[in-house]
Amino acid sequence: MLRPGGHFLFADLRSAEDRERLHRDLEASGMTILEQEDITANVVAALRCESTRKLALIEKSVSQPLQNAFRQFAAVEGSEVYDGFNTRATVYVRYLLKKT
Repeated sequence: MLRPGGHFLFADLRSAEDRERLHRDLEASGMTILEQEDITANVVAALRCESTRKLALIEKSVSQPLQNAFRQFAAVEGSEVYDGFNTRATVYVRYLLKKT
């Protein structure tokens, strides 16, 4: 529930193809889009900075059979998730909306 005049901050990852559909859905939601931003480059930079630390933690704390799943979840460098952001096959977007 959001009161009239209330603000909603939304951030999510989407396939590059699905990004336009998301935008159309938000426009049709009855809320006003105040801001929108593609934050994928920031996400990639943050993932890169944390990749070595997260990988070491995974290798230390997670049993071998589960390590690949944890690498994907943590989006460490070299994972499919990280590569998707890096090649922009997956984008991370942020919206600020206002309920009219």
